[in-house]
Amino acid sequence: MPRSKEIVSVSSDIAGLFGRPKDVAEVYSDCQKIVDFGFEVICWRGINTNYFDDVRSLGLRVNGLHGLVSAVRESYSGSSLANRIKGRIVDGLMVGTNRLPELSTASRASYVLIHQRLVDSPESVNHVAEATHGFYRDTILMVENVCNRGSIDKTVTAVDQLSERGVVAGVMIDLVHLLKDMANSPDNLSSRETQKHWNRALSMIDSVAGRVKTLGFHIPIGLNQSDSLPIETMDRQLWIQFAQLLAKCPGVRFKTIENQRPNARTPFLISRQEMTLLKERNYRLLSQLKEAGVI
Repeated sequence: MPRSKEIVSVSSDIAGLFGRPKDVAEVYSDCQKIVDFGFEVICWRGINTNYFDDVRSLGLRVNGLHGLVSAVRESYSGSSLANRIKGRIVDGLMVGTNRLPELSTASRASYVLIHQRLVDSPESVNHVAEATHGFYRDTILMVENVCNRGSIDKTVTAVDQLSERGVVAGVMIDLVHLLKDMANSPDNLSSRETQKHWNRALSMIDSVAGRVKTLGFHIPIGLNQSDSLPIETMDRQLWIQFAQLLAKCPGVRFKTIENQRPNARTPFLISRQEMTLLKERNYRLLSQLKEAGVI
């Protein structure tokens, strides 16, 4: 089977709640020397066609749209009152599924992403399937695994159910979510824990690749420790193993760099001092991923 062309994206999550396209473009500007990329846009409620026009005016493209996450229903988000409140705020700030067709057409996105918990019942699968009828003609619906125990298998099942309803769908594997699933723990991932569960995660990826036609990956390299890999201290050999596995999987279509700042910085625009530090970090880390063959 011939390999699909891989599409590399950087998530707009690095710009926080109210970040502008030019902030995302600037913080990754040096990385254009490393890899050709577009945006995965986090769909906050205020997003409109002007956002996509601004991306195009910067000479970039929108590759994907990150839709509703249903944070309040996901494992570990509801483990404390503070996290439940945070989950409700996040869900309330994001667009509903009903707006995804409109945004898909306006952005001409290659994919629209939702979390597994949005398609965990026959009714919700039918609702999402109906929404995809209004998608841009080339848009693929990607379903992302979450931290719930066994979510990756539920994600594959949901994609099968969507496919049975005529939806062109695939699985987006978030590496942090998968590793936390393997560890059955909400704790931040240490280098030791990552190393311990890496081979099991790769085995699961190999299994999923044999069950779905379209596969993508969220590669979280940010500074928000609760939802990022410990990339600064990870053994380079782990990335090489990951890249070698993906090279054998013909269905890999999307690779997206997630890069959340610390929670305390999320509500604010990127300052000039922070921009300098983030630009240097992004160039260094994406260079390492390029050298390992990941992107």
